[in-house]
Amino acid sequence: MLDQIAVLDRFNAVVGHPARTIAWGDSMGGLISAGLIQRYPEHFSGAVTLSGIVAGIVGTFNEVLDRTFALNMLLASGQLEVVHITHLKKDVKLATKALVEAQATPQGRARIDLVAALMDLPGWNELSAPNPPQPGPHDYLSREKYNYSTLQFTTGFWYGARESYESLAGGNPSWNTAVDYRRQLQRSVDFADVKALYERAGISLDADLDMLNKQPGIEPDPPALSYAIKNIVYNGRITVPVLTLHTIGDEFANVQHVQAYAAAVGEARGSDLLRDLFVHRAGHVNFTSAEVIIGLEALVRRLDTGAWRNIEPRQLNAAALDLGPRFNRLLPPTRVSASAAFIKYQPAPFPRPFDRGG
Repeated sequence: MLDQIAVLDRFNAVVGHPARTIAWGDSMGGLISAGLIQRYPEHFSGAVTLSGIVAGIVGTFNEVLDRTFALNMLLASGQLEVVHITHLKKDVKLATKALVEAQATPQGRARIDLVAALMDLPGWNELSAPNPPQPGPHDYLSREKYNYSTLQFTTGFWYGARESYESLAGGNPSWNTAVDYRRQLQRSVDFADVKALYERAGISLDADLDMLNKQPGIEPDPPALSYAIKNIVYNGRITVPVLTLHTIGDEFANVQHVQAYAAAVGEARGSDLLRDLFVHRAGHVNFTSAEVIIGLEALVRRLDTGAWRNIEPRQLNAAALDLGPRFNRLLPPTRVSASAAFIKYQPAPFPRPFDRGG
């Protein structure tokens, strides 16, 4: 974040002070944008996050820890490093092999869905097609296939992210001591899927949950946790308008990230400054150009008028349509034509929230 502030200071010195400065970015850039307006509010007029990792670093890595911990115990016979990663390629290879073997049996597929449920994967992604239809809520087999492909595709990413972050932080910032995985599953958006697949497979869900709960817990390394809290966990205290834009089928940063951020802001009594927009589509940062433009315009309108105006889904979709076919295409690399798909939506609670309170 210091780099962004240095750029702004240089701009001010060379060009002049802008009338407005808006922080905006996607994915990790969304995390940074929300961090910038928390840490350096005097530099910014507002912020937009696109599929932002806005549950913060600690919550995100705790959520990923649950997924890796369950994958290790249920599918990989305890062969994986869960934290303190020293053999990245070996871990990814073993995890990938375990997933492939599990997908070949009903019992394995049930356990794959339990792993996915602990990270609240949406049972939907854009990995095989840029804008696929969402499976029905009781189409458990299709939802499991999506979760399997998500786990396969993202395992290397999250292992690499942990290895890199542990190197920066000087250790492991995550823990699962005192986590009750039965309770975590009951809160998951995939709970019904997991129950149905375990019943189909004829194996005991209770036995697997008991096994997970009986494992020795993982503790964080205090210096690494302190580093993660600093870089960055949200306290919810915002002083400028913030708009989040998120697909509901995001397989990298699930839509529950938005709920975690909104909860922190609500605790700090800043909800009037925050608005969340949701798009009915699978994928991470899988927006049309029109949806991004309309989101930015909504924030600018808030800055102009002092109120959130014309942000109902039908108004947003109509405004996006008016931009014409050139902009009603998914962002690169696909550039596939797609209609704006803003909807009303309320995310479920984030599985492992961690903020610094109001």
